[in-house]
Amino acid sequence: MKPLIALTLLVLASIACMETVATVTPTPTAQPSPTLPALTIAPLASDTPTTAPEAQTATVLQPVVNVRETAGGAVVRQLKAGDVVTVLEREGDWVRIKKPAGWVWVGCLEGLSDKGCEAK
Repeated sequence: MKPLIALTLLVLASIACMETVATVTPTPTAQPSPTLPALTIAPLASDTPTTAPEAQTATVLQPVVNVRETAGGAVVRQLKAGDVVTVLEREGDWVRIKKPAGWVWVGCLEGLSDKGCEAK
């Protein structure tokens, strides 16, 4: 009888060893993607016109100010004191404005220059 008990225990032990055990597999966590430092490329000064900040506005100072087709070019319109214009860019002492489209001497607009608006 003892061999039968030993055999039974042996069988039960081997069955217990074959039992599958649930294992927990770690799930990979999302790793943050590496961020690259910002790349800044400075334009060459000769390639870039001097521009005013986006949506910069200025107020006309003089009673009548000429709006020109090009910087120093033919007069295409006129503005009056108190008119507010949107400055698109600046080249030297001239600024290009949005409406009416054209160029105005910088000294004729408040806050853009310490120069006066003498007959420009």
